[in-house]
Amino acid sequence: MAPETFRKRRRVERSENPHFALHSNMDRDDGNVKYVLTGEGAGSLFIIDEKSGDIHATKRLDREEKAMYTLHAKVIDRRTNREMEADTEFNIKIHDINDNEPKFAKEIHFASVPEMSEVDFMLL
Repeated sequence: MAPETFRKRRRVERSENPHFALHSNMDRDDGNVKYVLTGEGAGSLFIIDEKSGDIHATKRLDREEKAMYTLHAKVIDRRTNREMEADTEFNIKIHDINDNEPKFAKEIHFASVPEMSEVDFMLL
């Protein structure tokens, strides 16, 4: 099994601009590493700080529009411009929140339940 190229450093959820960070095992925090992001939404919906590996969503994401994004991250040596490790593919799964109010066909519904009805009796 190949060693894991990137490890997730931190993740912030439930914010207007959620973000998380990737960190390469090759990054010695000496400024020689450049993080690059490609794939669905890279550069538009998702941006990466090329120095830190922090990935940010540029807008609020909605699961009803798209439930998952597949991205690729790579780490480049700034001095040689060569890849230091193989690309890593990862998925960003969008969690659903109840952001849509329920809508009913009629404002008022009338129903009746017969006396001594079974549990789970279907009303409508």
